[in-house]
Amino acid sequence: MQFHTDGRPFVFTAQDHSELVDAFYRIAQDRAGKIVILTGAGGEFIPSIDFGSFGKMADPDVWSQVHDEGVQIVENLGNCGV
Repeated sequence: MQFHTDGRPFVFTAQDHSELVDAFYRIAQDRAGKIVILTGAGGEFIPSIDFGSFGKMADPDVWSQVHDEGVQIVENLGNCGV
């Protein structure tokens, strides 16, 4: 699994945060998988974050979504049987 933005080093956004929930869920569902390798394009893993894409983190609704997705990401990652 390579993290990248259009083939260049990855710029992590709110959309990526949301999509990782499903990505790790799908990986966890693949019981035939033996290994998962996480890499980044250009020799960098997650070199930058677009904090503005998340909106106002002081807004309880925004924070709640980011928190809930983060919990789901960790749970789905933990369910990967590799």
